[in-house]
Formats: sequence, structure tokens, C-alpha cells
Amino acid sequence: MSIVKNKFKESIRLAFNSDKYIVITFSDGVVCRYSPEEYTDYKYDRKFFIVIRYNQWICCHNLNDIKHIDIATLPDLESRYE
Repeated sequence: MSIVKNKFKESIRLAFNSDKYIVITFSDGVVCRYSPEEYTDYKYDRKFFIVIRYNQWICCHNLNDIKHIDIATLPDLESRYE
């Protein structure tokens, strides 16, 4: 799943899926991965993609620096990144 910037809504809350991995690819090619054990929720607004663990923000990535965001199960991710 790719997340595209939404210019019409102020913020969007995304549902938590405990078996999903988050893979963020930045514009410079750096890849950041979060396993289901590392986060409990995530969301984004117009400027940032936020990863949350137990109601605390553990990271806040600027959407201008992000090329692609994948949120999927491990088998799906393995087939995409082979």
C-alpha cells in the first residue's frame, strides 16, 4: 500500500494491523523498516508520517523526504523487494 499525500483532509488516522510491517523508502534511497513488535499504531497528516508505540511517538518522518511507504505482511514485502 502506498500512502499518497492528501491535500483535502487535515489528517488521516490509519488502522493498526498487528501483523503488518512498515517499510519507508526515502528519496535518497535509504530504507527504514518497522516490525509489528516495534509499533502499535501509525498515522500521517499533511507533513509527517508518524509511528507510534503505546501512545508515544517513536518517530516522525517528513513526507517531503519520503518516496514510498509499504504497509504489508512479511510474505508480501519479500515478494516486492526480491
